[in-house]
Amino acid sequence: MRVHSLARHFFQQGNASHIWFRFRDWWIQDNQRVVVVGGRLWGRTNCGNDSSGKFSCITGDCGTGKLECDGGRTVPTVTLAEFQLDSLPRTDFYDVSLVFGYNLPILVTPKGGSGASCVETGCVADVNGACPSELRVTSVGGEGVACKSACQAFLEDQYCCRGANNSPDTCKPTQYSQVFKSACPQAFSYAYDDANTTFSCTGVADYTITFCPFSNASQPSSRGSPPSTSSPGSTSSSKGMKKNIKIILIVVSAVVLVILAMALCIMKNQTREREEKLHELLTLEGYTDAYELDGGGAKNRDLRRFTYASIVSATSNFSLDHKLGQGGFGPVYKGKTPEGQDIAVKILSKQSGQGLLEFKTELILISKLQHGIFSVKSDVYSFGVLVLEIVSGRRNNSFHQIEGPLNLVEYAWELWRKDSAMELMDPMLSASCVTNQLQRCIHIGLLC
Repeated sequence: MRVHSLARHFFQQGNASHIWFRFRDWWIQDNQRVVVVGGRLWGRTNCGNDSSGKFSCITGDCGTGKLECDGGRTVPTVTLAEFQLDSLPRTDFYDVSLVFGYNLPILVTPKGGSGASCVETGCVADVNGACPSELRVTSVGGEGVACKSACQAFLEDQYCCRGANNSPDTCKPTQYSQVFKSACPQAFSYAYDDANTTFSCTGVADYTITFCPFSNASQPSSRGSPPSTSSPGSTSSSKGMKKNIKIILIVVSAVVLVILAMALCIMKNQTREREEKLHELLTLEGYTDAYELDGGGAKNRDLRRFTYASIVSATSNFSLDHKLGQGGFGPVYKGKTPEGQDIAVKILSKQSGQGLLEFKTELILISKLQHGIFSVKSDVYSFGVLVLEIVSGRRNNSFHQIEGPLNLVEYAWELWRKDSAMELMDPMLSASCVTNQLQRCIHIGLLC
């Protein structure tokens, strides 16, 4: 259905059974040029004729018993689209009103015209689903088909904004009007609710009025949401949301960059500390690689270096079964190199009170004692002491004498020089002793 008025066009779309114009305020000449333009439009649902031919609709019915409405009758419980065209020079005003209740969703979309408030408006939410029981209009089957306004339901001045309440100061929103406002914030919810619900277009504008803009009017895509993101409130909200998202992204990006920078600095510091410790270890005296050989083909007698991987392999990843004990520097593990050589691995623990220098010094000392020239001499010396201990029946470390030598070796030398070596013999050997063999053993022990 179209009404032409100075190139102004109205279109009906959607699933409403009938569209009705209230002609009391519309004047249309034969050539369809509008002289005075202003009025209300609403949709009617579930219309038909009974057996007697009387016409009626479940919602939006005019009460005339005919398809046509009488312009002087009261507006039924319907969702209204209201227009005042050229109310001011080249300016139209329009709104969607729930002052007379709600029966179906309506969307008004301007095309052409200009102005900040020349935007789409309407009520596309399922208000019937949120309608209080005392306002609900039901079908014969008990289904909610419309929602009355509080004024229609109770006919009281506080809801109808009349009598003592006939002014914006005395007629305030009620709990019932808030139901409509919550579902459709761009629509009139009561008589004086016009702060942000009247829209206008300057210049020549056409209007598309869509009834039931969704394929299933009872299941809108977003209950209570505004009909279009092009409205002033929703546009500013969308811009604000985009701005907030940008701010959040900038802040999150900055935080991530700071965290990455801190992590990089920490990693660099740790790497530098490891390199400094390794440099300190490598520059200490007596350090060579484990694979370095001297001219004679024997392994270098200095402290040798092994790779960490080879140590892990030799100790079965520092298995507890390979742990020998715990020292002042840390735990000690036994292991075996790929060549079959048994080794002991001492780990410098972080909890140790001693440092890298002390640890390195002890390892060098151990290396020289057990594997150098000194080790060969000390082994021979020890053998000599052992022979003297066997012959004398005394222990070198428990040898005590009030006067004279302080240890067994010095005592044996003193007797040997006096040609009294037989006095060193253990008394228990006197019965089975062969003198020349005993003297030979003492002589060998002293030579060692």
